[in-house]
Amino acid sequence: MKQNELTTVINWLISNRYMVIESKDKMELIETLINDLESKKTSSEWYSSIYPQNDLSIIDANGWNKSNYKYSFFEERISLEEFQNRISNSTCMILDPMKEYVSVSA
Repeated sequence: MKQNELTTVINWLISNRYMVIESKDKMELIETLINDLESKKTSSEWYSSIYPQNDLSIIDANGWNKSNYKYSFFEERISLEEFQNRISNSTCMILDPMKEYVSVSA
């Protein structure tokens, strides 16, 4: 997603009251999101930042190299987009707030 597309989305979320944010903080939020989109982290780091409550369990990690999973998940640096692709190619279980399990398959 390009910066102008991201800015449009943020503005729409704010204008439709999905996000309440001070205008002075808006640019900081946009910059943070852009940096995340452009940066590379390990899958473990992406997972921790996106799912801090561990509310997504990766059951079958089809999106990662299973023959060298340790490197693929804990050492290889990838973009946010690549992390999302790997999640979508994997079988995951999402925990809802009531701690009931919902299965999601790729």
